[in-house]
Amino acid sequence: MSGNTLQLAFHSPGPVARAFYADRSPVSAIMGPIGSAKTTTCLMKTISCALEVPPSRIDGIRYVRAVVLRDTYRRMRRTVLESWRKRIPLTVGKFTEGGDNAPSMHALDLSHPGDGGRIKLEVLFAAVGNQDVEEFCRGLEATFAYVNEVDTLHPDLLTHLFSRVGRYPDASHVDPKQLRRMVWADLNAPDTDSWFYDRFVENPPPGNRLFIQPGGMDPQAENRHNLPPDYYTAQLGEAAWWVRRFIHNQWGASREGKPVYPEFNDLVHVASHDLAPVRGVKLILGADAGGTPALTVRQHLRDGQQRVLDELVTDPGQNTGPSRFGQAIVHLLAERYPNFGPKEIEAWCDPSAIYGDSETGEGAWADIVSDVTKIRFRPAPTNDPVKRQEAVRVPMTRLIDGQAPGLILSPRCKTLRRAYNSGYRIRRKAGSSTEFHEGVEKNQWSHVAEADQYGALGGSGRVQLDLRDAHRRGATAVFQANTDFKIV
Repeated sequence: MSGNTLQLAFHSPGPVARAFYADRSPVSAIMGPIGSAKTTTCLMKTISCALEVPPSRIDGIRYVRAVVLRDTYRRMRRTVLESWRKRIPLTVGKFTEGGDNAPSMHALDLSHPGDGGRIKLEVLFAAVGNQDVEEFCRGLEATFAYVNEVDTLHPDLLTHLFSRVGRYPDASHVDPKQLRRMVWADLNAPDTDSWFYDRFVENPPPGNRLFIQPGGMDPQAENRHNLPPDYYTAQLGEAAWWVRRFIHNQWGASREGKPVYPEFNDLVHVASHDLAPVRGVKLILGADAGGTPALTVRQHLRDGQQRVLDELVTDPGQNTGPSRFGQAIVHLLAERYPNFGPKEIEAWCDPSAIYGDSETGEGAWADIVSDVTKIRFRPAPTNDPVKRQEAVRVPMTRLIDGQAPGLILSPRCKTLRRAYNSGYRIRRKAGSSTEFHEGVEKNQWSHVAEADQYGALGGSGRVQLDLRDAHRRGATAVFQANTDFKIV
């Protein structure tokens, strides 16, 4: 440090943090375990982005105002400001302390490392507290903003905050079209019930991007070189829900119940991009019948990996009949799988869907859907809940060649992803933290989860279960499914 120049070197803690640091999406977030240097990366991104602000056409100075937000001033001082101070000493420039009830401001007069021009950077550290977020954001004029622990704040904050960035400096200094409007944030993995999950996973608006770091026990964990050797292992004895979120960086289970698939790891079992079908491998459809039918599209590859490519879900508030659902299947297959004919598709459904109503004369659900789609829907080998669930659990807990996951979902399977993370669950008894009802809760996620189970069972899943059980017994067996095929 000398004069108005801050000599600052920042080494990214890992590849995910580096990609987030370089990203210039309108709204971005980095999710990681404790100790992964998320806060430091976000703060240093403030400096990096300040260097990119165009110089004023009046005096050549780069004017930058960054807003850093947290839920309370007390937590701001203890966490974010402490991390800032370690990188940017408060003796540099002018620091105005706000205490526990008012914003703090750090004004810096820096030299650009490229052209030597001046940068007048103001960093405002503020807390939303109990204020209405719309009222809080009103009047803010910032270049960009960073929100620490974003999931602890109101879901509308990002919307209101984004409307206030790109407003400083004003048009007399810089053409507004030259200013990037950006808000970025960090957080530990929240529960799937969080508004953040909906915004960044299930229904991300255009321009929103999420970066997920490896868990703390992962071989690729970031920032490990700056942590004590036992930093994570010493904390593995904490409550399971805490370890899952804060060490393994996995979405937390809903507080409403116990997930059926605690083995599901979003970082492992969800592909980074939409999966395309593999030609020459059959599509496997799995369907759950009833008034809220659902369907998944699978492929079981020759190396043993099972891929869930797509889902079709219906509105829980509407009763969707088999004819209408069949038409939706036809539309899905025509739009996304036009090169797969009926002979390249096999379809499985809830065994109860093969029976009609003798009193009303209504045909069987499976027959009606088969007639509409021209694809024969056969009953899955069993409707036993344990076997159905195990048909998905077995590949979920297996690695192909010790590396690739045995089960992987395309990110377009948003409802199934939520189901396997925690929505498909056994409901907790009212007033109890340890007692649960018997059986899986019927909700908006159970239908697609069970549809996928039927597809997994029909598409060789039953055989895998029998082989596994026979192996455990040390037996050699002949396997026969209660459909129209036999495996010997």
